[in-house]
Amino acid sequence: MISQSSRQSNSTRAPRPILLVLIVIIALRGQYYISSTFAGTRPRRASALSHASENNSWEICARVIREGVQDVGDAASTWLAHAYVGSNQYPTNEFTEQSQRYQCRCLIPQLHVKRPPLLTAIVQSFNHHANIPNISTSLRSSPVVEEIVISEDGSTDGSLHDWHAALPDPHHFIIRSNNLHELRSYNRAMRMSSGDIVVLLQDDDLLPFTDDWLKDALKLFEALPQLGVLGGYIGQLWDHGSGQGFEYGEQISTHGGLRQGNTQPLPYIEPRTKLPFMYAECVWIAPVFIRRELLRKAGGLELTIAKRGEPGVWQDCVFSYEAWTNGYTVGAYSAPFKRGVGGHGSATSTMKVKQRERVYERAVAYTNRKYPRRRIHDSIVARNNGTLLPRAFVK
Repeated sequence: MISQSSRQSNSTRAPRPILLVLIVIIALRGQYYISSTFAGTRPRRASALSHASENNSWEICARVIREGVQDVGDAASTWLAHAYVGSNQYPTNEFTEQSQRYQCRCLIPQLHVKRPPLLTAIVQSFNHHANIPNISTSLRSSPVVEEIVISEDGSTDGSLHDWHAALPDPHHFIIRSNNLHELRSYNRAMRMSSGDIVVLLQDDDLLPFTDDWLKDALKLFEALPQLGVLGGYIGQLWDHGSGQGFEYGEQISTHGGLRQGNTQPLPYIEPRTKLPFMYAECVWIAPVFIRRELLRKAGGLELTIAKRGEPGVWQDCVFSYEAWTNGYTVGAYSAPFKRGVGGHGSATSTMKVKQRERVYERAVAYTNRKYPRRRIHDSIVARNNGTLLPRAFVK
């Protein structure tokens, strides 16, 4: 005879398999909902804007803003993912206000760019707010600069406010840090950027009024598929027997100790672009253009040569040698900047000069240990003589 207590225990156990089945069904439905949402395959709700996914024009965005649609629904999210960003469409007369453009961009919850930017400009910023109007105007006015990233490294002169005022467009970005200096600031900015090519700039340089320097750089990258790093200031070679360095460029060097002011003109012409150009062991910042695929291989600028808060002295040379050892070439051309406007921040006191010297010695020692500098030099000399045209100088 079955007792009353055993009946009760069996009745409480019976629903457990059913409960487990229900839990599994709910979990599977939740997993499908989440995965399909990320994949973009979840069925869409019916909506008054169900046709929006077929049209990514500026006018629809303007209509959404004007009519104040409260719930655009899932059906419109496909359009929101593609409108404005990557469409390469300019607004018609119906949609011309800058405020509308900005508001429309802010409606887009996720940016799925059809084509990544070709060129991202990165500016290292620290206490040179007087130069911000020139830099921002020059970069914004150029159609080849599709993305701007400002690495604002703890300025105390109001630079952060000025950058916000100068770059209101949502496809420009400002990163804040607290006096990390160039190496870490540039690396953070390069990780955030999305251009196929990035150009590293400094806020103590005044850029030319025209963007020919940008167009010339892109011509060289197109003509030279192996070109990984391109500098627009100074290209440097060394005599590794004597240790003497030689600097080449279309502007006079303001650095270099005993060699200061002894810059020689670029001695070659790149035959396809007809631009003054040469391959070099090291190119000086700024500007320095870097191909993104090289950044992926190299992992960014070398951090061990300078501690946090120390200037990134010789960072450009270390990365140049890194490019050569990764199978890329390094070259110099001319970008007519006005440099050192407002003074070089890391050379404004005796203590900072000594700090620069320590970092320089550390970086050179690192380079000598890691890279076959003499072999790289010999291959560069052969490449210059074998692939470039001698430049004819008018006496």
